[in-house]
Amino acid sequence: MKSVRIHPYRRRPGGDIVKRLGTEERVLRGIREMAVPLAAMEAAVGTLDDLLEFNVVPPTVLRKLDDDSIVSIQEYVPDAVSWRNLGSIRRRNVNRHDLIKIAIIDIIVGQQDRHGDNLIVTPDGHAWAIDNEITYL
Repeated sequence: MKSVRIHPYRRRPGGDIVKRLGTEERVLRGIREMAVPLAAMEAAVGTLDDLLEFNVVPPTVLRKLDDDSIVSIQEYVPDAVSWRNLGSIRRRNVNRHDLIKIAIIDIIVGQQDRHGDNLIVTPDGHAWAIDNEITYL
């Protein structure tokens, strides 16, 4: 496996994004039982995207780490910018079909946390839904 970037905002060279509940410290303080369902929901949304062949959720899988914690690992999308940080001109160039696909997935899973920081866009206008763990799956 490639090097990973620990979410939130802890960087290591290259690689993917590892999601746990909050920070590593919170997981280690006894909240581990909540990390499994959240990680599972994140991976389930990725699986739904695969089944629908929408290609708007970066590849996401579950993995068990050496400390027995279960995390979701989501492929890092290089050069992506959050919706919040896009200017109005760049927003006009975002693929509208991608946004509709993201909305459909959000409706199906009961997404509770879609906002401008967890919708990212690549320079070619492709939209990606990240941070998909807070759902009613």
